Amino acid sequence: HDGKLFVNRELYKVGVEIVDTPAFFDKMPEAKKHVIRADSARPEVISHMKRHGYPRMVGAKKWKGSVEDGISCLRGFEKIVIHERCSHAIEEARLWKWKRDRLTDDILPKLKPGSDHIWDSVRYALEPLTKRAPMLMGW
Repeated sequence: HDGKLFVNRELYKVGVEIVDTPAFFDKMPEAKKHVIRADSARPEVISHMKRHGYPRMVGAKKWKGSVEDGISCLRGFEKIVIHERCSHAIEEARLWKWKRDRLTDDILPKLKPGSDHIWDSVRYALEPLTKRAPMLMGW
């Protein structure tokens, strides 16, 4: 919306058992009305969710460089506005850092692992808007 991405709500918990996931998602108002993109590396979770009230859940498409392309999509927004009730998104945004080359201290086009649960979810949600970067020769 006008070059801005709004993060208005979050549903966050690490380690939810697959059998408990539908009830956990039920805590998000109107979640069943929307397409939900999930990690396609977990087809068993997607299948379980579809069988338990979330027929519109799909796996996010992945390709070589999709993480970097998703990050470029996020960085392409003029501004990302996070509502104050989204404490985990705020914390993860604060902790997100790029890896650095240990010899030159140059910033690398890779994120440091950890503190990326919310942003992985946002990348999955934005997958239809994410454009594949043209592959450079030999890269």
